[in-house]
Amino acid sequence: MNDMPATRLHHVVVVHEQSGALWRAPDSRIREGRIVVPAAALPEGFLDHPAGTYRVEAVDGGNRSRLFTNLILVTRAEGEYVFD
Repeated sequence: MNDMPATRLHHVVVVHEQSGALWRAPDSRIREGRIVVPAAALPEGFLDHPAGTYRVEAVDGGNRSRLFTNLILVTRAEGEYVFD
């Protein structure tokens, strides 16, 4: 895992752009250009409609605001969700 400050995210908000549903996660990271969010923080019902696009808003390890738009859910791996 890369420990560069820009790859560590906190105060993460994932928004399902079609439904407006919000997922607030305490942290996530950027791995191989993808946003990886731990599954532990997933609210019930958030992925009832996984198709569509997502927006991720966060603050990186250098305390810069980051915005990632038009993401899709790529993987539901054990313990994490990956957006690209």
